[in-house]
Amino acid sequence: MEIVLLLIQIPLLIVIIRYIRKLHTNSLLINSYYYILSFKVTAGFMLGIIYFNYYKNGDTINYGKDLDFLSGIFYSDFKSYLELILTGKTASEVKTGLINYRDIRAFAFVRMISPFYIISGSNYWICSIYLSLFSFSGLWILSNKLFKIYKVKPLALLISFFLFPSVIFWSSGMIKESIAIGMIGFISSIILDLANRQNNFTIVKFFLLLLFSYCLFILKYYYFAVLFAIIVPYGLIKYLSLRIDLFATNKRYRISALILLILLLVFMASFFHPLLHFDKISEALYLNYTKSLNKSTIYNSYTFSGLTSDPKSFLCHLPQAIIYGLFGPFLWQTYKLITTLNGIENTILLILFVTFILNSIKTKEINKTDIEETSIVIYIFILAVFMAFASPNWGSLVRYKIGYLPFFLLLILNSNPIIFQLEKRFSFLNLSEKKS
Repeated sequence: MEIVLLLIQIPLLIVIIRYIRKLHTNSLLINSYYYILSFKVTAGFMLGIIYFNYYKNGDTINYGKDLDFLSGIFYSDFKSYLELILTGKTASEVKTGLINYRDIRAFAFVRMISPFYIISGSNYWICSIYLSLFSFSGLWILSNKLFKIYKVKPLALLISFFLFPSVIFWSSGMIKESIAIGMIGFISSIILDLANRQNNFTIVKFFLLLLFSYCLFILKYYYFAVLFAIIVPYGLIKYLSLRIDLFATNKRYRISALILLILLLVFMASFFHPLLHFDKISEALYLNYTKSLNKSTIYNSYTFSGLTSDPKSFLCHLPQAIIYGLFGPFLWQTYKLITTLNGIENTILLILFVTFILNSIKTKEINKTDIEETSIVIYIFILAVFMAFASPNWGSLVRYKIGYLPFFLLLILNSNPIIFQLEKRFSFLNLSEKKS
């Protein structure tokens, strides 16, 4: 059976790849489709190679072992396999054979991708391709929505979603972030369609929205919480601005209503669940902070001097958190080759950010800020701060940044003068040529 499944992989992958390409044939990014897809798949392979040959251990290796174990159950006892995948419950002897059984989110990931692993012929590398394709397709669809609806610059989308090293690497292969960023892309695309009254809201879209929202909540609840706390108010205000003259003609009303609605949702959420109360959030963050710090060494971690579980203490360290969340690690904080590469990348990111700020002030581009830019800034700010506090480990932080790094890049690149220069230099990519 596994041999048969392996034999059908090439024609199946060709069909899927060609289908993804045809989802939005009028996109300017179609010119570079096969190049960036190749980078994505290669990054997934590189992630596996590095973990298997350099680290010798880690999440992706343990996922592979659990998936092999589940594949064995699938062929020997399908009823038990189905019960385990659907409910997470199984016999005690099966539990002992699973590495991630006690880790709720890790085991949920294994259960989600197990059917695809079996379809892949129980082959780690082929399954890696499918996960990379899913991640790619979510960002691909979102990038086309942003281009078609908001006229975002194609090169800014190309770099932010498909060419920036950390974005490619940490959203590819057999890791939770691969399907998390793919689901963020799909969810955002569907809600943007609704908000802008684009296309029909079909039963299929409704089902996918529910499915991906649930899966994202299980895998990365913090991504889910921040995404919906921002995109739902944005979608509502955007929808109303297309129907009510007061919102359509007055930008200040739109932005004020957006911020008030976000604050109202956050305030209401603190009453619905005790863990969402502000004091409890700071306690949970501090607990994660101390746990992560205890597992790290001085060479791959950072600290917030004098940090306590008091919310006021977190406010005092807010500037450091946002700097680390966006630009850490800096070159002088790196000791290994991989973190040094991250340091170089973050230096480039900092240069792009400074260029963006200076250009916005000079051209008064900042005065054009609307609910789109406001939503992205709030989304990035919240996740950057939370990730910096919750995981004071450079390796973990670089990985968790995948939830907001593509959008931060897009924010600082879309009206960046560097983009105009790159468009001239890379004109051979035909980024200005529109496909029909």
